Amino acid sequence: MNTMEIQLAEIKGRTDDASVLNPAQLDQIRSLDISGKHRLLQRILHTFLESTEVIFVSLSKQ
Repeated sequence: MNTMEIQLAEIKGRTDDASVLNPAQLDQIRSLDISGKHRLLQRILHTFLESTEVIFVSLSKQ
């Protein structure tokens, strides 16, 4: 098992309720979106998810 697999297993195995995402910061981002449709938050999270895929692929090759 490589380092990334170990880290992912640790994250999946967490039993506490700690969130990786900070709800207070997400609320602040929501408040910046004057449309009220959470499009800004959607774009930020979409970009984050796209970048994590690239990072995971890169890490898995190491």
